[in-house]
Amino acid sequence: MLGDEFSLEALEKQLIETAMVQSNGNVSKAARKLGLTRPALSYRLKKLQESE
Repeated sequence: MLGDEFSLEALEKQLIETAMVQSNGNVSKAARKLGLTRPALSYRLKKLQESE
């Protein structure tokens, strides 16, 4: 799943990506799966995009 990389950031990214795929890109549904609010997930998605 994470290869040789094992960090909280990598784990968070993988969880968010998986939730987004499972919810067909629907941020509200993905947020519910992750136990986050929609704004909290939106913030984390923005943070991930900026780090790429």
